[in-house]
Amino acid sequence: MKISICAPAWAEYDEESDVITDVDTLTSDCGQLPTSEQDAIANYLDNDLADLGISGGLSQCRISINGGLIFTTDYWAPKKLDDSTLQRLVDYTIAQWEDGIGESGFFIEDATQPLWVYVSTDRGDVEVEQYEDGTPVERPSQVAICARDGNLDGLAHAIASGEDVNGKIQGCNALHLAILYGHVEIALTLIERGVAVDVPDIQGDYPLHVCALSNSTGDEDSKRVALALLERGADPTRRSVTGETAAEYADLREKRLLRDLLRRLSS
Repeated sequence: MKISICAPAWAEYDEESDVITDVDTLTSDCGQLPTSEQDAIANYLDNDLADLGISGGLSQCRISINGGLIFTTDYWAPKKLDDSTLQRLVDYTIAQWEDGIGESGFFIEDATQPLWVYVSTDRGDVEVEQYEDGTPVERPSQVAICARDGNLDGLAHAIASGEDVNGKIQGCNALHLAILYGHVEIALTLIERGVAVDVPDIQGDYPLHVCALSNSTGDEDSKRVALALLERGADPTRRSVTGETAAEYADLREKRLLRDLLRRLSS
C-alpha cells in the first residue's frame, strides 16, 4: 500500500533571491533532491507507526500542470492505514518538513546552480493519497522490535517461529538496537544465536562502536557484550564513517574497561 503526502513548494537560490518560476529550471534541478535511505523519514517515525511496517519516506519534487512545484513524500505499508493512523503519519511528515529534515529547507547542491526548496506546511495545502501500487512490503521484524523493547520472551518466540536474527526495523539491526537500549541479555542471546557481529547499521556504526557509544549500556556490560562479539569475530580495528574506532568512542564515553580491552586487542 502506497501513501503519498504532498504539498506546494517553492525554490530559491538563496535568502536574497526571488522565488524561481522558470519551469525548465524547476524541472531540471528541483527533482534532484539529496535522498538516501539513511535520510528517509520512516527511519524517524515513533515506535507505534514503525511497528506497523511503514517504510520509505523519501521525497521528490514534480511540476504541476500549472507549472508550480509540488513536494511529495512517499511511504509504503503492508496494509491500508485507518484514518487515525494516516492522520498521525501526515502530522509527523509535516513536522519533519517544518522542524526536522526540512527545517532549513532542502538544499540541492548538484543543481545547475545550487538552490533551496521549501515546502508549505499549512495543513490546508497538504494532500494525501493512499492506494495499492503493487509494491511488496515486508512486515516489520519482530526480532528487531523485541530487541529494541527488551522483550526476551518475545524474542525467543520470534526466533522459534523462524524469523531472521538479523532482522531490522527503521534501518537498524536487532543487535544494534539491543545494545543501544541497554538490553544486554538480548544482545548476548542474539550473538549466541548467530547474529552477524561485524556489519554496520544505517549510520555506518558497527556493533562494537554501538557498545562504546550507548549511554544505556554501562562499562562492565559493554565489555561483556564486546567480549562476546570479539569471540565471534568482530574486528576491533574497524572505523566508523567519521573515522573513529570503537576504542576511541569508548574513551570518549569514559568506558575505561571497554577501552582497555579494545586497545589491547587492536595493538
